[in-house]
Amino acid sequence: MKRRPIGVLALLALLACLAGAAAQEGPPSPDGPSPPDGDTERIAPQVSALPSLRTTGWNVSIETEDGVLLGGSLLEPDEPPSGFVLLLHMLARDREDWRALAPALRDEGYGALALDLRGHGDSRTRRGEPYEFLNFLPGDFARLPLDVDAAASYLAPRALSDPSRLAVVGASVGAGAAIAWAAKHAGEVRALVLLSPRWEFRGLSVREAVGAASEVPALVLAGEEEEHLDQAREIAQALAAGNPASRLVEIPPVGRHEEHGTALLSGGERGTEVRDTILAWIRERLGSPPPAGE
Repeated sequence: MKRRPIGVLALLALLACLAGAAAQEGPPSPDGPSPPDGDTERIAPQVSALPSLRTTGWNVSIETEDGVLLGGSLLEPDEPPSGFVLLLHMLARDREDWRALAPALRDEGYGALALDLRGHGDSRTRRGEPYEFLNFLPGDFARLPLDVDAAASYLAPRALSDPSRLAVVGASVGAGAAIAWAAKHAGEVRALVLLSPRWEFRGLSVREAVGAASEVPALVLAGEEEEHLDQAREIAQALAAGNPASRLVEIPPVGRHEEHGTALLSGGERGTEVRDTILAWIRERLGSPPPAGE
């Protein structure tokens, strides 16, 4: 048998090991395990060039009435804020999906609280026990509005002049949580921004909530080519039936960027336009901060 030089054999072995490691590792996930197949969110591209909200804001802990410890990042302007904006992410994501919008809200004079919803990010314990969204039953998703309620209660004392100067921005399942909460607290919120809302997501349904939630002016944003565009249109129509100020904006696709939820904030110029549309809506509903010195 013809022998190969030892150096060649060593090189082949090294290449095989590297190939095997690459196949096992794959791209790192910024938010832990992916959801199981069958009923998943599309994953928004990470805005990796921007600083983490965990380093640019105050990291807070908020407990819900059913014992979930929620993590979040609070960004506040130097002057007293003109209001607060609560940010609710999609399934299998966390607060970092708002790292383009939250600082922009702060720079506009608003406080912004980017929350990790139950089972996600730093919100993975309930009454001292592990609490992962991958293990959720439908009833766990149905309790997402409790997260919104706890966060709104946390913000209320900080808005000393008018606690109702609050806007809630939610993406996909976060949009459902915002609608369900607003249906019972319409007097405590001035505006909603709903990115890619759906009628139902596992155990969270907004079919019965949308009528009462329509008291709150809502901006609905959805991608022109996203899978559930028809549902976003129907929800926007139902909200506008109760409040003519509510409206729908459909976002054109850009290249290979996703068209769902917080992914609408990506895509260069498209993402900037979506962000500016949201900021304009917030200014219209919460008002602009007074000029410095007044």
